[in-house]
Amino acid sequence: MLRAALLLVALASPALGQTARVISGEHDDFTRLVVELPAADGWTVGRTAMGYAFATAADTPPAYDLSTVWERIP
Repeated sequence: MLRAALLLVALASPALGQTARVISGEHDDFTRLVVELPAADGWTVGRTAMGYAFATAADTPPAYDLSTVWERIP
């Protein structure tokens, strides 16, 4: 039974969504945000009615890790 449970966990792992880390940087005249995506994923960014939008071409959108994004932005 334990082997079957471990096998199911191992098979399900690749299907889990990936996490994209978001890193920030503050400069004199702009703020930079870097999103670390898997190399195979494409992305787009453009203007919207509310500002700008960012989207990936992944079948399943990644979860965004924003835990450190404010560390370098005052």
